[in-house]
Amino acid sequence: MGTPFEMSMGIFGLTLLLAAFIMGNFWGRGQHVIHYQIMNFIGGFVLAWYAFQLRNWVFATLEGVWGAFALASLIMCVQTKARGAKKSSRPA
Repeated sequence: MGTPFEMSMGIFGLTLLLAAFIMGNFWGRGQHVIHYQIMNFIGGFVLAWYAFQLRNWVFATLEGVWGAFALASLIMCVQTKARGAKKSSRPA
């Protein structure tokens, strides 16, 4: 089951992932919003850490991959936003 700290971290990670999922489904365009990707990234890796602490290798792998893809998406979102900011700051 884990220590109270581990349990609270697991609940925190789960809350972040569920909030990101709800945000993406009900408010649309969630996958292109940096906040959504940050929540997915942190939530995925916190849950991977939690599963690792519990020695649940299947769940740890799933959440680690989830966090890795969220990190890649976060990087792409930041790069897209930076390119957009560069274009809008150029003089006409």
